[in-house]
Amino acid sequence: MKLSLKHFLWGITGLLTLIMALRLMVEQGMFLDGLWYATIARNMSVGLGTFWDPMLDPFFEPHFRAHPTLAFWLESLLFRMLGEGLWVERLYSGLCGVVQAGLIIGIWRETQGKELAATFADSLPVMLWLMMPVVGWGFSANMLENTLLIWILVGVYASLRWPTWGPFSISVALTLGFLTKGPMVFFLAAWPFLSNWIGKKVPLGKAMLASLQTLAWSGLWAVMLVNWPSAWAFMQAYWQVQILGSLAQEATSFWAHLWIIDDTFSELIPLILLAGGLFVYHNRKKSWVPPTAGQRAWIKAFLALAVLALLPFTLSSKARHFYLLPALPFFSLATAHFLLPVLKKILPQHPPRAWWIGLGVLVLGTSIWVGFRWGAVSRPGDGLTTVQALGPQIPARSAVGYVGNFGGNQSMVAYFYRYYYISLNEKQPTQGFIICAQGEDLPPEMMLVYRLLDTHEGVRLYQEKTATSSETP
Repeated sequence: MKLSLKHFLWGITGLLTLIMALRLMVEQGMFLDGLWYATIARNMSVGLGTFWDPMLDPFFEPHFRAHPTLAFWLESLLFRMLGEGLWVERLYSGLCGVVQAGLIIGIWRETQGKELAATFADSLPVMLWLMMPVVGWGFSANMLENTLLIWILVGVYASLRWPTWGPFSISVALTLGFLTKGPMVFFLAAWPFLSNWIGKKVPLGKAMLASLQTLAWSGLWAVMLVNWPSAWAFMQAYWQVQILGSLAQEATSFWAHLWIIDDTFSELIPLILLAGGLFVYHNRKKSWVPPTAGQRAWIKAFLALAVLALLPFTLSSKARHFYLLPALPFFSLATAHFLLPVLKKILPQHPPRAWWIGLGVLVLGTSIWVGFRWGAVSRPGDGLTTVQALGPQIPARSAVGYVGNFGGNQSMVAYFYRYYYISLNEKQPTQGFIICAQGEDLPPEMMLVYRLLDTHEGVRLYQEKTATSSETP
């Protein structure tokens, strides 16, 4: 079989996966939020906490109410199957990425038409999606957006594949998205309107009716949830803790709420440079091939959905680049529609051997580089190596006293419980151990009771002189 352009573009997509995602997935360490989420999921898998009453740490946060719990429960299933290995949360994030890529391809095929479903362009929207830096980072960070994006893409794909059931499928996706990350998924209710009116040129009234049907179905699922006592109790607490609590802390500056524009532009730079460069070059050469009318319609629909996904964050001044993740596939799909005609014209159907040799060298070199990153600490200074050095010396499921401000390094607190079931608790230590933060030490009177057991990177571990450790003779 002669290798074609389709295979070459898949090779580039694989190279981008190595560079943008796998290099991060093989490293140690994790963003704090993802680390907490992994801990909650692991706890669920061993019976510590339930779906409607998740537990983060028995002392720090025994009743977690900051986010809905569906993603934690799904991840806990993987922990139950594979055990408590430190790679399980990264595997879950990676699997989410694979599912997302497959759904993006499915959406692309549905909006291209059957005549292009099996051509060279299958990988194009995935390739463009991977060019945005936060996408690869999300694969390694165990963010709730990984699961949320699956529901969003499932809803969009199902509504295109089975249009008669579009409002129903979107309502199911919207409900599952809400149970994953809360109200930030509500923008999806606009998709039946956008896809019908803009994408398929359906009359305005019929398109609006589709979104109204979506809201009606969603209302039915909401009624069922609020009549479930455990669910209603959790949602009330979530509303108080996360929604009202976040709004109460908002900055008053107007400009503080526009961070989303700057962050979005930063992520879209690779797509803007590629699409803009090709357009300017081929327009000057009089060789530009514009998108068809059908492609232009889908470009507008996808861009409108992406903008709607970002709009809620203008209400918040809390800037987090991973909040963009639900919107980015739709930017990549719009860009793919824009570029497809000209790429079909300028790219050879069977790339020359030199292209394949260059790609092979890049893949080999990148694979070696990723191999050297295996096990490297990705976030130096967050306390991981200290936890790995001191944690094995403390009995599991202990509450350890502490001196100093560990609130400034919550990652260390999270690592202790995720890796060793060790809680830092100032008031109720249980096993005769005390940890002193960097630059801190025990008061002189406590030195008479505790002895220094170990020190790592300025963090001191003390053990009560009358106590015995399972690791200490």
